[in-house]
Amino acid sequence: MVDLVGEGFDLAVRIGDLQDSSLAARRLGSIRRVACASPAYLRRYGVPKEPKDLAHHRGIAYSNVDDRQFWRFLNPQNEKEVTVNVHSRLHLNTGDALREAALAGCGVTVLPTFIIHRSVAAGELVPLLLPFEQPPTSMHVVYPSKRNVAAKVRAFVDFMTTKFAPQPYWDRDVFGTGR
Repeated sequence: MVDLVGEGFDLAVRIGDLQDSSLAARRLGSIRRVACASPAYLRRYGVPKEPKDLAHHRGIAYSNVDDRQFWRFLNPQNEKEVTVNVHSRLHLNTGDALREAALAGCGVTVLPTFIIHRSVAAGELVPLLLPFEQPPTSMHVVYPSKRNVAAKVRAFVDFMTTKFAPQPYWDRDVFGTGR
């Protein structure tokens, strides 16, 4: 996280809840997260059919999340949250490390689609429990001011808005088009 004004940055892309600030923000879309595992892991341990099945699988969890033993999913039928106690013996602190562990067959993990889309497209990871997903997180582009916005910033913000709407390219690899 950088101080855009203090450090002289033109803009930043932020994922998650925005802090109250004097920065201008434009919503780019949602970051979706899904459970996934390697085909080899699934052949060995079976394919979970619903979130509660994850309690019997090897989890790979983010180490920087306070409640990493509980994974939350939205039920697509009623939009209610489903919480599962997942036993994770492997805790890693980056999404790339989690993806590599899943690729190696270490277990099931939940990752943003922008991290796993290439591996899904290549058949190296399998999205699980669709249409169950973890609650999405917002993605914004933020910049110092709405007044006197530089033409290069305005052009880049407009480009980002069209690039990620209505569906980011990485979601198409995971879910197909139109969703």
